Amino acid sequence: MRRFSLYLAILVSVLVAWSPRGLSAQIVPLSPAEPVPAREVVTELSFPELLSLLVGEGFIPMAMDARRVTVIKDARVMVFAISDQTLSFYYAVANVPLAPAQINAWNRGFRFSRAYLDDDGDPSLETDLDLEGGVTRGAVTEWVRTNWYLSTMFRTFLAAQRPAPDSSHSPSLPRRGWVSVSRHF
Repeated sequence: MRRFSLYLAILVSVLVAWSPRGLSAQIVPLSPAEPVPAREVVTELSFPELLSLLVGEGFIPMAMDARRVTVIKDARVMVFAISDQTLSFYYAVANVPLAPAQINAWNRGFRFSRAYLDDDGDPSLETDLDLEGGVTRGAVTEWVRTNWYLSTMFRTFLAAQRPAPDSSHSPSLPRRGWVSVSRHF
């Protein structure tokens, strides 16, 4: 082992000596990060600001009250809410029977969200964004986009959990999409 260390030290010395400026050519001083402009950092978001952000991201408001808005995008209904300095997201799919082990598989495989079976046994997905201490407006926009992505993945996950149709039963009418519910905020 000592012999290997000696050879390694000699090799490094030779390479440094042969470089045009020696070791100094390899050292790059780090510059301090530029501060984020104060107008870009938010510790709270008004309801009109949240609504404007959602519309800007392609969501269509369906219903709203003073602290939450139910939106639709690509036939998915979701709820975004504001409570003090926290933004919340909720998405659920009705009439998809799952066992707790199946919903736990989601929680093991996906970050930034929590999935559970609600009081009616429907699979539900939630996320929160804490604004206390400050986050950039870009981070809030990215949180909205992440929720859209998570709802897409959750929907795909749920479709994979459904049992294949049993051919012994008479054919049934296909379901007309998956309708989300917004009764939990």
